[in-house]
Amino acid sequence: MGGGARHPAALPDRRCAVAGDHPGGLAVLGTQLLSPDLWLPLPSAVTGLATGPDGTLAVATEGGLVVFDRPEDPPPAIVR
Repeated sequence: MGGGARHPAALPDRRCAVAGDHPGGLAVLGTQLLSPDLWLPLPSAVTGLATGPDGTLAVATEGGLVVFDRPEDPPPAIVR
């Protein structure tokens, strides 16, 4: 994720999501006791992040909007 973490967003259970300004992906970070750290690959650059009270994560990208209902349970292929 080049360019540093410029788009932080707080999630429930002491987790957060961060993304840089360049295409590549989004990291969901958590305490190892509650949830593993995740890397969610995205094809275009993130322009903003927003979270809902239920833990949903909305990711605005140059290519459109992506919404993760439960970012702690992604497909197994992208769990680190």
